[in-house]
Amino acid sequence: MLAEQTLAPVTDAGVFIQLPQDQYRHPGAPTEWWWHIGTLRTDDGRAFGFEINAVGVLTDQTNFGVAMGSITDVQAKQHYSALQYMPLADTWAETDSSKPWRVGLSSPVGYPDAVGIRMEGIDGSVDHMTVHCDFTSKASGKKCSLSLRLEQQGPPLYVFGTGRSGKAGDGPLPVQQYNYYYSYTNLQASGTLTIDGETFGVRGTTWMDHEYGVFSRPDGGPVQWMLQDLQLANGLHLSNYVIVKPGEKFEAGVPVDSHATMLVNGESKYVATRTTPLQPTVINGDTYFLQFRVDLLDEGKETVYFLVDAAVTDQVFKDPTGLNSGYEGNGSGRMLLTLDTPGGGSETVQLSAGDAWIEQMLYTKIPTQMAF
Repeated sequence: MLAEQTLAPVTDAGVFIQLPQDQYRHPGAPTEWWWHIGTLRTDDGRAFGFEINAVGVLTDQTNFGVAMGSITDVQAKQHYSALQYMPLADTWAETDSSKPWRVGLSSPVGYPDAVGIRMEGIDGSVDHMTVHCDFTSKASGKKCSLSLRLEQQGPPLYVFGTGRSGKAGDGPLPVQQYNYYYSYTNLQASGTLTIDGETFGVRGTTWMDHEYGVFSRPDGGPVQWMLQDLQLANGLHLSNYVIVKPGEKFEAGVPVDSHATMLVNGESKYVATRTTPLQPTVINGDTYFLQFRVDLLDEGKETVYFLVDAAVTDQVFKDPTGLNSGYEGNGSGRMLLTLDTPGGGSETVQLSAGDAWIEQMLYTKIPTQMAF
């Protein structure tokens, strides 16, 4: 049975996502991806960031897949990554929800940046899965791999509060009119990762985004953005983003309007925020930021805020085409509250802390054609 999208909510709470059906691929969607990220740790506390992303793109010119893999060794301050464009087979991800869920992309033999990804549901589940990725790091040439078993605990986070954006396209199908987006933010993970022949047993709580539908500006240009995901010890999970307007550039210390979806007691809340990029650094000739302040807004006034810090300076994907170069890596987050004190002073109190993820896709492009 194919996943179907309607123009009406599928739950009384106004959510447009229906699981397990919507974990499957949606034919006709211009873009669709399953994106796994997070921080994994060994038993002795050594931390590694990782990303595994399988993407399908349908354009007027061609269809293509994008496979991305990365590991950040926080202790060694090294980032290993690879990104490969490839032809997209119609069977790359399962569409029929009566069959086992699976997603797979693999670079054909002879491609310069080999990446192979495989995701499969366990025992008919879509929130209990295995995820595997093998890649050769673009910068170092080292072979890397991840093999993880993941099981979601609790409800998903529905981005935008409902799992669906405002209208973004005018195609005949709902997936050609809207962007649909939900996240498993509490995936209990265990498995192994390997860097240049050295294997580590790892565990953690990781994050998966499944996004499908329209993902382009109204003028057809590429979407550029900054994003911060947080998984805090107090149970709060938050995804904050800023969409870059055409011609806009971010400046250190200058706040910009943004929005976040928070998962609080099992409910997804879409709220206004203000994001301030901090600690600029130049990597490969492009400016990125290593810290972000995210303020929750209450009728325009700052209340609680978050500080998000990158774990390693250089976590930039090396895309030789320049189409998808960007900063994607792990970090840490703190939830803070500033209190007024007698005498006109103030005191900052830390409410919680945890793992974070940072994305800065500020220089992406849309290809006019892809040659394979």
